[in-house]
Amino acid sequence: MKKKLCSAILMSFLCVFLCVLNSHAQVQTEEGMEQKEEVYASVISENLTLSGNFVVEGNLLIRGGNVNLNGHNLIVEGTLRHVDGSLRINGGTLEVKGNYYIETIKGDESDGTLVMSTASGTVKVFGDFVMNSAMGSGYNVFSAGVMEVKGNFIQKGSGSSENFVAKSNHKLKLNGGDLIITANIDLNGHTLVAKGNLWHIEGRISVNNGNLIVYGSYYIESFEGGQVDAKLAMLNEKDYVQVFGDFVMHSISDNGSILRAGTLEVKGDFYQRNERNNSNAVRNFEANGTHRVRLSGDKVQTVVFIDYPNSMFNILEITKSLETGYLFRNEAQVWKVLETEEKSILYGDLNNDGVINSVDASMLKRYIIGIIDEFPSENGLVAADLNGDGKINSVDSSLMTRYILGIIEEFPVK
Repeated sequence: MKKKLCSAILMSFLCVFLCVLNSHAQVQTEEGMEQKEEVYASVISENLTLSGNFVVEGNLLIRGGNVNLNGHNLIVEGTLRHVDGSLRINGGTLEVKGNYYIETIKGDESDGTLVMSTASGTVKVFGDFVMNSAMGSGYNVFSAGVMEVKGNFIQKGSGSSENFVAKSNHKLKLNGGDLIITANIDLNGHTLVAKGNLWHIEGRISVNNGNLIVYGSYYIESFEGGQVDAKLAMLNEKDYVQVFGDFVMHSISDNGSILRAGTLEVKGDFYQRNERNNSNAVRNFEANGTHRVRLSGDKVQTVVFIDYPNSMFNILEITKSLETGYLFRNEAQVWKVLETEEKSILYGDLNNDGVINSVDASMLKRYIIGIIDEFPSENGLVAADLNGDGKINSVDSSLMTRYILGIIEEFPVK
């Protein structure tokens, strides 16, 4: 039976848990003029280890102590604001129906920490998740379990640039809004999928033998279209970034030393910008080494380099006619090497064994229901999109089954 997390019960049976009904907090806006009020149904300020499942009927404020879910469920019907203390999932489930803020009431860095170190641990946020902890990876631990965010994912580095370093078997699922990155992230051989747009405003994304998949557009610029201090590092042959929308490079940084290997695949338009005429920014897309860009969209793709020849493609791979499939705004050739041969992708072959059979069908079903989040094949996430709509879902599974049964002889994807 679920227990209601209210002040009367917890003050009586869990003396370490301070629960204050209708607790108020003032939040000041950036202009310092207008204030809004946050109301909390419950407040935690001391150590708490759950002995059963609890529901907070409203907003929850964690302002101190060590909270251990201990294999149980904590459900917050409103917003969770985490300003201090640690929250250990420890095989339990945290479900937040609103937003989850690991930052102070004023939006500054907090001393709150989140620990996910067990495979059965789950964090599910229906709104936005904001990580603005001053504590680094030694305190904020993401080594196992699953975090699912349906709103925006915002990681800030004002206190620590390493407050969200996912590793080992930890999985992050973004099922709703945009992904906003403002600090350093190391993929470390894993896959990060953004279902919406990716706004890379600050910090460095190190692909590091991993995969970055963006189903919207990838903006290395501010929301207003201004320049940002952000870097994309691709240094390994296995580094793979796939963008189904547009790619915009508008960084003030010289990225010539970190765009040296791997593949950036873009299906929308490609823009390199530099509004300040900054001496470093003119090389914000100076690709070198073996780095390649693959422009593989179905429609005509526009390519713009504001700072050619300081910024340009190293190896450019095209999948359509150079004359009719692309619109290059620069008069000069913006590549060092041009490759026109497509790398062969066998759609439906998800384990790269050269055949399409029940093994691939099983993998596809497991991916759709969330049991796995990547495929053995390097291009598995591309090969699984059998109708070419940028999504992997039951439609693709149905196409796979019909193909294996011989009902259809080819997939709709081109």
